This record gives sequence, structure tokens and C-alpha cells, in this order.
Amino acid sequence: MSSENAISMCKSKQGIEQFNGQQMSLAWLKQKYRLLGKVGSNTLWLSIEQICAALSGMILTIVAARLYGPETLGDLAFAMGFVGLFLPIVTFGLQPIVVREIAKKSHPDSEIISASLYVTLTISIVAIVLIGLLITVATDRSRVQTLAIILGLRVFLSSASIMSAWYQAHLKSYLFAKIRIAGLIIGSVLYMLCVILELSIYALVGAVTLEALLVTIMALTISFGKSTDLQLTKTSSEFVKQLLRHATPIAISGVAVTIYHRSDQVMLGMMSTQLETGLYAVSSRLYGAVILIPSALAASSYPILVRQIKNSCDSRFKPSYQWFFDSTVASAMVLAAFMFFAAPLIIFILFGSEFSNSVPILQIHAVSAVFVAVGMTRNRYLYCANLQTIAMTATILGAFVNVALNLVLIPRYGGVGAATATLIAQFIIGYAFCLLRSDLHPLFRALSLALLVPVRLLSPRARTNLLARPRTKSQSSQVK
Repeated sequence: MSSENAISMCKSKQGIEQFNGQQMSLAWLKQKYRLLGKVGSNTLWLSIEQICAALSGMILTIVAARLYGPETLGDLAFAMGFVGLFLPIVTFGLQPIVVREIAKKSHPDSEIISASLYVTLTISIVAIVLIGLLITVATDRSRVQTLAIILGLRVFLSSASIMSAWYQAHLKSYLFAKIRIAGLIIGSVLYMLCVILELSIYALVGAVTLEALLVTIMALTISFGKSTDLQLTKTSSEFVKQLLRHATPIAISGVAVTIYHRSDQVMLGMMSTQLETGLYAVSSRLYGAVILIPSALAASSYPILVRQIKNSCDSRFKPSYQWFFDSTVASAMVLAAFMFFAAPLIIFILFGSEFSNSVPILQIHAVSAVFVAVGMTRNRYLYCANLQTIAMTATILGAFVNVALNLVLIPRYGGVGAATATLIAQFIIGYAFCLLRSDLHPLFRALSLALLVPVRLLSPRARTNLLARPRTKSQSSQVK
């Protein structure tokens, strides 16, 4: 073979490799923008759903505050907080596990969903019985007991919420979000009718339960329709045990999270006045609005993170996962800053001067929301890496800290003390805990970088790194 032919063949091979590389780059870009489009669409609809949920809850709070006064609102907040303690028990931490199993295609979708529904329905029945028994021990106020029993029916209906995991795994969360939005709109109309007709607080709570019933009926009807090919099927006890085994750490974490989210209202209701509980309920409702978009963003991005970790065949943390932490935490920081500075005006416009003492509580809650987002992203990554036990340990520690601080701070500072206890607990569970384990130090660095996103964006080099495509091993070797 002549040297000219050899050179020609070499150039031809290089051309083919270059062409293949360009084709791969184009395919990668198409896939990237397709996934980004799905994430964007899901995030938009989930955000709209969360906004509608916040508005619906806000209407409920405003109606109760304006129509019945702070003390009755305090009783309602006590009842809702008490019933809320049982909600994570019903779902039993199955949501992220179901999403993971469907995304991994470990079993048929119908089998995974059916097994999850059987579990949640069984647990919800037990939860309703416990609510009826324990509320009489927690308080002797008959109004609170009646409200808690009516609201307890929502616990049973919440068992169907596991259906949203199927939509989330297939990057179709927008479909389930539309169902929820329809129910929330109907619920808001019912709340306004209670105002117009000047109905009792029991009728208002009945409207809340009716809203949940309508959402459940619509969700089950659409989910088991022809468009999804889902159907209730028999499932093996071994598979159910497997789901429960993987979900148990998350369930315990969920209970612990609920304790330090809901225990404030419950402990205020037991240790402080109805007025103080009502003031705290107002700020808590607004505080929930701060984490709407971060929650939606984390939920819609989670399946992509699952696939990214699965394709890497390595559950260890990689810098290429940083985007997940940056986007969620940064969105929480923007919303928290707005809520912190606008708190006095928001409280005055929505609830009037009678609730002005809720302002400092809301400002403390706004800061807490940032660390809620930090903990949210940290836990999602741990679920992807099948490290639920670590998340469970951190959450239990945070719950203990929150309850202990509540016992000390609530008698002296009331709602402000409860909000401060929540802030410290969120900081520990979401962020500081990563320092206690050497294997979580890379994760701690990622969370720290996420908290420094505003500073990093000021640097041109940092902006480039935030938007750059992560290099593969082969690309890195070619650069060298």
C-alpha cells in the first residue's frame, strides 16, 4: 500500500469519526432539549397546581380568619395539624420508590401501582381509627375533636395520591396536576359559598373533605382509563414486601418531617392559647407558598436524575449532578427573599392589622424555606442512590431537635419560638447533617455551592461552569 493511499484512508477514517461525533452531538442536543421541554412543561403545571393549592389554602385561611376570628382559626389549625401528622403514614414513603421502580422498569407499571394502592388503602383505614381515638386524648375541646374527625376522612382519600407517581415517572406530571387544579378550583368555590351563606366552621371543613373526594374520583377514573393502560392486578407478597422494605426509611423520615412541620401547630394548641395558634397558622399558610416552585422543580427533575445515576452505573456523587441542587435551591432563595421583605404588607392586605403579630413568624419561616429546599434536594439524591436510611436518620434527628426546642421556646415566645425551632431543625436536617458523615462530604460541598449560586452567578467563569455540559471520560482523555 502506498503512502498516499495510507494517508487517504487515515483522513477518511478521521472524517467518518468526525461525522459520527457530530451526529452524536446532534442526537445529544435533541435529547437534552426534549428532556428540558418535558421538565419545563411539568414544572410549569406543577407550579400552577402548587399555586392553586396555595391560593385555595389561602382562601380557606382567610375565610376562617375573617368569618370566625383568630380563636376559631386556632382550633381549625390545631385539628388540621393533628390530622396532618397521619398523612405521611398513609403514603408510607412509597412515592419516590414507585417513581424509581417505574423509571427503572423493574416490574410492569400496573403491578407497581396496584401494590402501592393496596398498601396505602390498608394503612389509611388504620389511620382513621387512630385519629378518632387519639384526638380525645390530645384535647378535651369538643369543637377540635369534631373538626379532626371530619378532616380525618381526607386521610383515607389521600391514599389515591400514589397515582401521581406513575405520571411523575413518565414525565407526565402535568396530567395529574390538571386533575388537582380542577379539584382546587371547585374547592375554592365551595369555600366562597360558605362565606356568602355564612355557614358554620363545620360546613367549611366539610367542603374541604368534599374537594378531596372529587379529586380522588377524577384521579382514579382517568388513571385507570384507556389512555394509560393501567389496571388493578394481582401482585406477589414478595414484591409488596420489597416495596415496603425500601419505603420504610422514607416513611419514617416522612413522619419525622411531619412532626417538625406539624408539631408546631399541635404543640401550640396544647401549650399556648388559641389566639397564638391562629397567628401561627396564618404565617404557616404563607410559608407553604415559598416552597411551591422549588417543590415542583425538584419533583419534575427527579426522574431525570434517576436516569442519570442509573446510566452512570455508579451511585456516588458526581459534579454533573450539581444542576439539580442549583436550580431547586436558587428558586427557593428568590421566593424566600421576596416573602421576607414583603411580609408586613402581605399580612396586612390579606388578614388585616389584627394579625400583625404574624409578621416576624412569617419572616423566620421564609428563611427556613431555603433549608427546606436544601433538604429536599439532598433527600432526592439519597433516594436515587438507594440511601434512604441516611435520609431517615437525619430527619429523625431534626424532629427530635424541633420538638425539644418547641418545649423550651413555645412557653416563653409562643409562635416566634415555634418558628425559630423549625428554622434550627431545618438547618440541621437539610444541611449540617452532611458534615457528620465523611461519605456525605461531597454532597455537603454540592449543597454549599447551591447556597452560593447568587455569588457564583456574579463570576463569568462560574456562569460558564453552571451552563457547561459535563465532560465524559473519553472527552477528558482527548483534551489531555
